[in-house]
Amino acid sequence: AILLTVFPNTDLTMLLPLAFVLFRGFDIIKPFPIKTVETWGADWFSIMNDDLVAGLIGAAVGLGILWGLS
Repeated sequence: AILLTVFPNTDLTMLLPLAFVLFRGFDIIKPFPIKTVETWGADWFSIMNDDLVAGLIGAAVGLGILWGLS
């Protein structure tokens, strides 16, 4: 799921540390959409979806940060 966070950007050297921190942060804190998805379906399904949503939110936030810095 961390690759989802870096997928939209081609400059991985700058984004990879940021992506890791964002993904792990969202995965640990579990804000609203992530916490909701974590309760859907079987255990294996909810764990995977929770990571995918954390990656997508991390990508959006990471791109916003990079866009704001440029």
